[in-house]
Order: sequence, then structure tokens, then C-alpha cells
Amino acid sequence: MGIFAHLFFYAIFTSALMERRFVGWVLLSRLRDSVSSSYEDVKVFKKIEEVSKLSGVSKRTLQYYDDEGILPVKRSKNNYRLYDDETMERLWKILWYKEMGLDLKEIKLILEGMKQEIVIEEKVNKINYTIRVLEEQKKVIEYIQRYSIPVKSEENNQTYKDQIKQIRKEKGM
Repeated sequence: MGIFAHLFFYAIFTSALMERRFVGWVLLSRLRDSVSSSYEDVKVFKKIEEVSKLSGVSKRTLQYYDDEGILPVKRSKNNYRLYDDETMERLWKILWYKEMGLDLKEIKLILEGMKQEIVIEEKVNKINYTIRVLEEQKKVIEYIQRYSIPVKSEENNQTYKDQIKQIRKEKGM
């Protein structure tokens, strides 16, 4: 074989080898992409014991939240409750709403789509009303501490409650 034949054979062999490497690289690249994209689709689930330890919420409370639809969870084939990242994020929000003093009905309204601002504004209004009532009660208590319970009047035709209202008004309670 002449030098040209060797060069020709070498060129074809090198070309085929490079093409094979390229095809192999493309196949490996596609395989890697399919594995990594399918890996991203895999969700990691936690069982109720782990969620209870992580969150500080009792297993019974977590079950109750699921039963009431506040924290719906997926179920395994064996009917175990399974918590994914979305559910854990929802639990985080629930715990903050509880910290704000919202009851479960109010929390459920927010989680079902009612504007958070509306529910919170109503809660703040209730709190402000309760503060006013407590301040009024505090005035009465301080008055009684200082002066004792006022004497009821038998002479006028007012009920006891009406007398109390009148005394509170006169004494600024």
C-alpha cells in the first residue's frame, strides 16, 4: 500500500472515530439531560413523624389539619400521609397565621383564596374592639379597688344594671 492509501485509510478511520465519539457524546449528553430533568421531577416526601419533629406540631394536629382540608396531603399506597415541599410551605404559612391569632376558619379562608389583607384587617378590628372593652373593664376594676363597690339605691325606680350604667357615667368609668 502506498503512502496515499495509508493517508486515505487514516483519514477515513479518524473521521469515523471522531464521528463515533461525537455520536457517543451526543447520546451521553441526551442521557444526562433526560436523567437530570427526570430527577428534578422527583418529589421528596416526608412522613408525619418527620414533619411533626421538624415543625413542632403534634401528629394529631397534623392529622386534624388534613381532615379539615387546611393542610391536604398526598397518601402512600399504604395510606400513610406524605408531605412534599409545597405542603411544608403551606404548613409554614399556617403556623404564622396561628401566631397572628387567626383561627382555623380564618386561615382556611386565606388558603382558599380570600385576600389575606381582608382577613387580617377584620382580625385587627376585633383586637381593637377587645382592647377597648378591656380598657373599660380596667377602669371599673381600678375604681372598685380604690373606692369599693358603690352602694345601690333603693329609692329610685332604676334596675341594678341601669344604676351601674349611671354610676359608671358619673364616675368616668
